[in-house]
Amino acid sequence: MDKVLVMGLGVSGRESALFLQAEGFTVVLYDDNKEHLSSLSQEMKMESYNDNDAIDFSFAVVSPGISEQHPLFLQLQKKSVEIIGDIELAARYLPQTARVVAITGTNGKSTTVTLVRDMLDALGYSVFLCGNIGQPVISGVKGKYDIFVIELSSFQLDLLFTLRIDVAAVLNVSDDHLDRYDDFAAYMHSKLHIFELLIPQGRAIYNGDSIEKSDLVFDGDLLSFASEERYGDAHFSNGIVTTPRAFGTVARTPLSQPHNVENVKAALLIVDYFLSEAYDFTDVFKSFLPLQHRVQLVTEFNGISFYNDSKGTNTGASERALGGFSDGSVVLLLGGVDKGGSYAELRRLADEKCKGVVVFGEATAAIMRYFEGFQPLAQVNSMKDAVAIGYNLAQSEGTVLLSPACSSFDWYSNYKERGKDFVNNVKLLEEGHSDD
Repeated sequence: MDKVLVMGLGVSGRESALFLQAEGFTVVLYDDNKEHLSSLSQEMKMESYNDNDAIDFSFAVVSPGISEQHPLFLQLQKKSVEIIGDIELAARYLPQTARVVAITGTNGKSTTVTLVRDMLDALGYSVFLCGNIGQPVISGVKGKYDIFVIELSSFQLDLLFTLRIDVAAVLNVSDDHLDRYDDFAAYMHSKLHIFELLIPQGRAIYNGDSIEKSDLVFDGDLLSFASEERYGDAHFSNGIVTTPRAFGTVARTPLSQPHNVENVKAALLIVDYFLSEAYDFTDVFKSFLPLQHRVQLVTEFNGISFYNDSKGTNTGASERALGGFSDGSVVLLLGGVDKGGSYAELRRLADEKCKGVVVFGEATAAIMRYFEGFQPLAQVNSMKDAVAIGYNLAQSEGTVLLSPACSSFDWYSNYKERGKDFVNNVKLLEEGHSDD
């Protein structure tokens, strides 16, 4: 009986282990958290891998969160053990009839895949939304789905080799994860790998603002979009986004902000692939629910709007969020764990958009170097203080925007926890001013 190692026991790791066990493999579990490993090994009735155990596996399924420099990862390589990710595992079991839409990019992935799912639902397809957004792909391979819509991170793409993709999209590429990749070129190469997985008759979609056509390996059905209204194959005019066959009105919908207009362009180009005649998706856009922690309006009081963009974990995301607001109207809350990129473009945009900046967390020193001379500029040691000072700097008019441009792991376990802390502190502040 083949023995397989599952390394990293988050949701996708656990689902992979259970799937492999049901397929008849002997599964061995590994996680850096030894207490978590011991508990799951007992619960799942599987053997756990301990340091210095023999490495005699047919292959290993490794979580995308585990670095290629991890000691066990290096040992697996040294022993010539095949190393794959959970999505590569799923790819080997996907039904031949299933079609695949795969979306990557530094920012906008979750909104776009959710929007594509909703649009395909409206067309009558049975859709499984999965990947980096939450549900493991492996959870859907035994289901009867027409289309798998998969959100892919660069880490997942690094361990993906045989997935056959019908439509692939790269939404944008900007500085991110430079604490893990050697340089930006290596990160870009990881993102563009998605096009190498396209079927010959598939469609490649890319953002012309951040990707050069000459960098792409796919020479088939190749479409582009960008921030400019008339550039590429998706156009925006008078509140309407159009592609060759798909269109819809975004004006006065939850998708009307500039960064979401770009997401709509990409989504329409994707769904256009499945159409034989023109289709209006305006009703889908009207009913779309903005995702939590993604430029999400929390509340408005005393002339000030509070927005939670805790998912803005890199400078590119914060630039996109900030760009959707009026000049000179925003107090920007920045900070967390620095990811190795530059804040120069964010500073340039802040000079245009911001009436104040509040900095917090481990990245404070790195951010402050780029914001030298900006006024008013505050440094705080808690989210409570960030919200309170942001409110004061807004001066009864404008927006307080949490868009940290950093990961959350100094003060929080994830961006969701950080966003919830921001929301809770905003609500407390609002209650304190209820009699104003």
